[in-house]
Amino acid sequence: MGLTLSFIMGSSAMILNALQSDDYDLFYNEIDEEADFSLQLQPKDIETLSVCASEFNGNKPMSFRKQIAVLLDDEDKGLFLISDKWINYIGSIPLEKHHALCVKWFEKMNDDYPDEDIEITEDAIVAVKDLLEICRLCINTKKELLHYWSL
Repeated sequence: MGLTLSFIMGSSAMILNALQSDDYDLFYNEIDEEADFSLQLQPKDIETLSVCASEFNGNKPMSFRKQIAVLLDDEDKGLFLISDKWINYIGSIPLEKHHALCVKWFEKMNDDYPDEDIEITEDAIVAVKDLLEICRLCINTKKELLHYWSL
């Protein structure tokens, strides 16, 4: 099975409780929205996406890693609370720029992995669009955004 990488909107306390008790029914019930980034990516590729985003929001590049707080870091799963600063950074990108951001991101990943041919997929385009939408929802509703990974 591959690596699951997701951005999820919901209550960090409830989601953390569900993960700590291995109650995946509760975990999935507590997720209000999700952007699924399980695209054969490495965690560092999310960092690349974050840096690429600056070309579409007029801000200086922002590190994703510096904008997360560890809530859970187990051998097979992790949960991180994402700062409002990063949510605003991504949420400020015009939604119609999601495809161009995805193209730029994949260009940069091809530079980062010169021995691989990484092709943009429809799933990647949807994931980026979903992320922009979720960040906007978090801004408007004041809900938390979390980054979740599991094996």
